[in-house]
Order: sequence, then C-alpha cells, then structure tokens
Amino acid sequence: MRSAYISFNNGKKFFLEIAFMFGVGAIFIAVIAVSFATFFIGVEEFPVNRTFYFLVLDAKEETVDVLSQDAYVGGGAGYAFTYKSAHYVALASYPSETQAKTVQDTLEKKGTQTKILPLELNTLYFTTKAQRENKAQIEGCVNTLLQCITLLYNTANGVDTVQYTQREARAIINELQAVFKELRQNSPPQTESLLGGAERKCREITVGIVYAKDIRYLQLFLSEGLYNLQTVFDN
Repeated sequence: MRSAYISFNNGKKFFLEIAFMFGVGAIFIAVIAVSFATFFIGVEEFPVNRTFYFLVLDAKEETVDVLSQDAYVGGGAGYAFTYKSAHYVALASYPSETQAKTVQDTLEKKGTQTKILPLELNTLYFTTKAQRENKAQIEGCVNTLLQCITLLYNTANGVDTVQYTQREARAIINELQAVFKELRQNSPPQTESLLGGAERKCREITVGIVYAKDIRYLQLFLSEGLYNLQTVFDN
C-alpha cells in the first residue's frame, strides 16, 4: 500500500509539474505575442529615401571654429557639424553626387581638398502610440521641409548667378520664415528646435545683404536636422 501511495503521489506531483510547465509556457507565449504586437505590428513607416550630398572639409574639434570662419570668408557656408563622431565643415550641399563632384573637382584644381559626405535620410519609424498619432503631421512637415531645401538650393544658385535681385531673394527668405513659423506652431515637439532655428536664421539672412553662402548655411542646417530625425523615429 505504501508503495502504491508513493506512486500515486509521485504521479500526482508529475502531472502538477507538467501543468505548471504548460501554464508558465502559456504565459511566456502570451508575453512574446504582446511584445511582437507592440514592437512589430504596431510600427508604422514613412519611407523618405532622400540623400543630401555635403561637400565638406575635414576638421578637428580644437580647430573646427577657425576652419568654419575661414571657409565662410572664402565663400563657403562654413557649416560646422559632427557626423559619426567626426568633425566637419560643410561648404555646400547638393541634390546629387554628380553635382557635388563637379564642384569638388573645381576646388581641387584650386588646391582645396574636400570630401563628399552623403547623408542618407531613409525611413522614419513610428513605434509609440504618440508617434503614430502624429504621423500625418510629421510626414507633412518633412515633405514641406524637403521642398524648402530644394528652394534654398535654387535660390542660392540664383543669387550667385544674379538671376535673383536682392529684393527677390529677400522675399523668398521672408516667405520661408513664415512657412517655418506656421510649421512650428502646428507640428509635434520633435521638430520644434529645428523649425525655431530655421526661423532665426531667416531673420539673420535678411538683416543686410543676402548672400548665397548664408542661404546655403540654412539649407545645410535643415538637411542635417532632417537627417537627425532618424535617431528620434528609429526602430
């Protein structure tokens, strides 16, 4: 009887252990399912697929400010920034690598060595509920800023070639300032700093003579700002 009792209890214990294991397994599977839904099924994407080709000078942290000033005096934008822990000063940004290469070759003939740095704005990922709720606003803001970047590029070239008068160039920058203000007032906080900085730069540009290099500085500022949005909307 005692052995039968032990066998019965051992069997009961065995079935309880099996039941417990299945219970834990079910909970584990449920947790995985919820996690999957949260991090994958709930993710929405916005493929931008735009590359900004920065024409840059290599810089060091201790000399980047001086190099930026020298580049500006020499006719470049003098836009200092950090990319993948390295310091650079950008002279201009171009919509294609071919256009950047043409200017690079011209500068090389004059003794200035530059690099072409492609900043790729690929896909923005909306992973949280708040981000997904603001997706349409972010998409609209990004698309508008991409159009502004193109307009700034063309305007800078127009000022360089005297295609635009000072009055015409100033009118374009003033219109862009109004666009940035409107976007800032109606866009999520992730873009507030970028848009506020763009507004301030517009005011600076229109104080005196409108220079192409200042317009290119603003173009570079917006391009880098959009590129950095990927760190906010990352998967």
